Amino acid sequence: MIRPRVLRELAAPAFSDQAQPRAFWRRKAGGQVRMMGKIKLSWWRATWYNRVACIFLLVLLLALVGQSVIVFLHQRIPFIDFPRRRLALPMMAGTVFLTAVLGLLLWLTFKRLALRPMEQEIDGRRMAEEELQEAYVHLENKFRERTEALEESNQHLRQEVDERHRSQLAIQSLHRYNELILKSAGEGLFGIDNKETISFINPAATRLFGYEERELLGQSPHQLLHHTRPDGTPYEKADCPIFKAIKTGKDFSTADEIFWRKDATSFPVEYVTTPIVENESVIGAVVVFRDISRRMAREKEKKELQAKLLHSQKMESIGRLAGGVAHDFNNLLTTIIGYADLSRLTIAKGQYELVQKNLEVIKTTGEKGAALVRHLLTFSRKQNTEMKPVDLRPLLENLSKMLVRLIGEDIKFSLRLKHSASVLADPSQLEQVVMNLSINARDAMPEGGALVIETADLELDEAFTRPYANTTAGQYVALSVSDNGVGMSPEVQENIFEPFFTTKEQGKGTGLGLATVFGIVEQHHGIIRVSSRPRQGSTFFVYLPASEANAIEGSTALQGWALPPARGEATILVVDDETALCNLIVDTLKPLGYQVLKATSGEEAMACCNDGKVVIDLLLTDMVMPGMNGVALARGLRAALSGIKVLYMSGYPAGMIAEHGIKLDEDYPFIQKPFAPNELIEKVREILKG
Repeated sequence: MIRPRVLRELAAPAFSDQAQPRAFWRRKAGGQVRMMGKIKLSWWRATWYNRVACIFLLVLLLALVGQSVIVFLHQRIPFIDFPRRRLALPMMAGTVFLTAVLGLLLWLTFKRLALRPMEQEIDGRRMAEEELQEAYVHLENKFRERTEALEESNQHLRQEVDERHRSQLAIQSLHRYNELILKSAGEGLFGIDNKETISFINPAATRLFGYEERELLGQSPHQLLHHTRPDGTPYEKADCPIFKAIKTGKDFSTADEIFWRKDATSFPVEYVTTPIVENESVIGAVVVFRDISRRMAREKEKKELQAKLLHSQKMESIGRLAGGVAHDFNNLLTTIIGYADLSRLTIAKGQYELVQKNLEVIKTTGEKGAALVRHLLTFSRKQNTEMKPVDLRPLLENLSKMLVRLIGEDIKFSLRLKHSASVLADPSQLEQVVMNLSINARDAMPEGGALVIETADLELDEAFTRPYANTTAGQYVALSVSDNGVGMSPEVQENIFEPFFTTKEQGKGTGLGLATVFGIVEQHHGIIRVSSRPRQGSTFFVYLPASEANAIEGSTALQGWALPPARGEATILVVDDETALCNLIVDTLKPLGYQVLKATSGEEAMACCNDGKVVIDLLLTDMVMPGMNGVALARGLRAALSGIKVLYMSGYPAGMIAEHGIKLDEDYPFIQKPFAPNELIEKVREILKG
């Protein structure tokens, strides 16, 4: 019989709150699972169990009840003799039945009162465990997802950090490279911020300006570097292209200004100003400039060389003319000398009518010689460009007299003038164009031929003038020079206007003749074209814009001699180192009532006036004389005699007088030798009245 004490000892480990469910059956080592009962008790109350534990407790309870009933009957009914065999079996059967009935009642009661709540609690706990397990799995999945996302974010962050590090290295490398570019640049470069002060500058710029970098940073470039124009006038800040670029956001390029150094000296520059734009807003500008002093010196030297070459060409042409001019002068001198001798003979015979005729011939011949000299001087002199309305008719007619001698007798010369308009040009340069084209035509006809110069009025449209720079559509005067010489191939025509290009033998051409023509025509805003074929001759066409103003007519013809009826009362001092000319002027003016004094040098003239006995009204003096020249004499007499008037005369053109070291007054009366008596008298009266 199992006693309650033994049951309590078996169940004792489960009576603790910390006790774990006790297993009634164990798992075998081979992996098979036998039924195992588990129960957890707390203060004689089952708090956890399974079905196996319930069956086990039920059987134990039935055994205890049945055992207790038999013991009770045996102790309370002594007359019952249990050993009797005949009652043993019924008693046992009754005991078993009674025990079963009581056990069933107890089981139903226990199940209803204890097991059902326990089952419900067990089911609830099972469901809670399942939910907890699901929550654990869900939490574990979330944790895994969050871990993976965190690892991915960390990977992106590491990549971003690496990329930013590489970017910083690239920026630092680019910054160092830009610094090297600024330091290595040969041209000056500086930047301006929106406060209009210098924000950076490279070493080339500081070297050109003569400043230290710290002296320029934060300073206004206009006040230090760009405050004055090349002509010395102040440079207004509003007109400065550097600040215009910041205000307008446009690029500005300038090539004719100067920058100033620290030592107050300047140097010519060409520079480009470019605005710095960020987010469509101008935040500053960068200026790149270059010192062009050497280039300007080279250009000046080149221009001087070209001028010398041009002058040498003129002199070369004059050298070629020497033979023909000498021939013409010999003819003129022969005529003058011959008729002078004939006049002496006729005077001795008393044939005065023939003397008048001979004197007319001498005068006319002298005029031809004077005109020839003027053409030579005009062609050979060095002078600045003087643009004025010019009529090509008298220019070409006068020039043709030299051209005939220049091209030779084996070339037939024709002049066909059909124009009516004048052109705005420099007469001397136009003569150079015609002369060079004529020489080029002559060289193209070594065996002789024909040279034709033609002019005509025409209108050029925009389609014709568009390919040529500095030209516009409108009225033009066309000048053509044609020959029937050897002609030119298309390849030669492409290069004929290039400097130093020539098809002539070495020593027979400089290659500058047509290049000079091209430069002069371009300077006059004209057009030059050529039409040529091998063995069919060439024609050069020069188109010059027509001028609306009338041509200025120059009086080159000597007027006839006729004594004016008016008489004068002034005192005139005539000074010329040529005694014969001085006597001629005295003989011309004295018959008109003037009191005329003469001197053959400046010193003699000064001595004549220093005595104070004579009051001089007009000084008529040659400009180029040995010793004191005419200008110095005039200044000396003006200082000594107040109110004296001066009339200069010279055999040199006005443009060549400065070559003799004579500095002319801005506005001086002048008469060109040779002059006719009437011209001299009119000029003297004009000066005295003025």
